[in-house]
Amino acid sequence: MAGGDLSLELDLHLLECPICLERLQQPKSLPCLHCFCQDCLGIYITKELSGKMASATSFPCPICRRMTSPMYQAETKDKWAEQFPTNNAIQDLIQLRELSSEPLYCKPCQTKGYLNNPAKFWCKSMNLNFCEACREQHHDILHSDCGIVDININDITRFKPKKSAPRCDRHDKKIVWYCEDHQLLGCNVCIFKDHRRCEEVSTVTE
Repeated sequence: MAGGDLSLELDLHLLECPICLERLQQPKSLPCLHCFCQDCLGIYITKELSGKMASATSFPCPICRRMTSPMYQAETKDKWAEQFPTNNAIQDLIQLRELSSEPLYCKPCQTKGYLNNPAKFWCKSMNLNFCEACREQHHDILHSDCGIVDININDITRFKPKKSAPRCDRHDKKIVWYCEDHQLLGCNVCIFKDHRRCEEVSTVTE
């Protein structure tokens, strides 16, 4: 595998929730640094600490099993996931990935008539793309501390839109499983939450 392909694969893995196996939404980081969708983590905590574990004040990370406690244990367990910090770095990278599947061009250059001058940087606060020259001449004068992102490192132009797949009505996740016991289609969250003890569960064929 070429180095660029390996980097792309690693980037995609970082943006994927280990529970639902889809693009992270409202990514929440645990102290062990593993990251999950806020909703997926909330469902996991509620399910993990049900029954005999209802009085527990901590839960194991779904990946490394490190015991983790929320800051405010008195809150109901379905609210625990909201207490963990949002991973802003991952969230920014996701936003970059979703910006466009086409090459990005420098906005100030376009206003001057140079329509196809490639952008090298993206300013989140302004939501504008800049080439290196325009970054120095325009952006840095006004937004020197905004944390502008080098889009060439993240290389968002390599991503192409994928054909949309059927989504689960309950969790808005891709449908990938069929439970023969209940004769129901479901996403990874459905199976994890409601069908873990079912005997006949298979992947959905294309």
